[in-house]
Amino acid sequence: HRSYAYTSLPNISLQYSKNVMISFLTSMEITMIRLEIIGKERDIPFKTERRGARAIIEKDGEYLFSYLSKRKQYLTPGGGIEEGERIEDAVRRECREECGIIVEPEKPFLVVDEYYFEKHWVDYYSICSIKGFCEDDYDKKEVELGLIPTWIEEESLKDVLSSSMNWDDIISGSMSSIYAVRNSHYREYCVYLISKGLDIPPVPENLKDTIESIKVEII
Repeated sequence: HRSYAYTSLPNISLQYSKNVMISFLTSMEITMIRLEIIGKERDIPFKTERRGARAIIEKDGEYLFSYLSKRKQYLTPGGGIEEGERIEDAVRRECREECGIIVEPEKPFLVVDEYYFEKHWVDYYSICSIKGFCEDDYDKKEVELGLIPTWIEEESLKDVLSSSMNWDDIISGSMSSIYAVRNSHYREYCVYLISKGLDIPPVPENLKDTIESIKVEII
């Protein structure tokens, strides 16, 4: 693989142009882009792994997010991949359940690997087009967290994904989950920038106590 960026914190640059990204999305020679986030606290080797699939959905200059109102947390639609489920099918199912939309995902273009404490968090991202609408089907946790499908204007993404979350709910989970949630806005903003072929920003000051390093590479 080719590594395009690595830092133990200060300056992170994704050194390819938007034209290269477009070429990547259509080329069979390049498999996927990988964003690796290493936590300050992590077990080597990790003991458990959680695999998920997420959708990047843009329409008329707005991006769709699953807004967890209790936490004030914005996530791209998606969730855990069920046993035996294909990534693309997981994306379709999660978009139906969380947002009440029928989507057609492209081949995943990005995988995010996060390592916190005992757990390895893996999320595959696909750019999706909307094909129709259906009834949503929230699970108990999504109801408790007050999930609301929310469209955000592209020019507002940076501000929205820099906003603070409600920590009262977050602190009740495992330490690995707390780190994953705490860093989720930064992760989602990096994913958006990578999807546009743009540089990703340095780790914010308020996350440097949870993130040791970040790396972007083509694999």
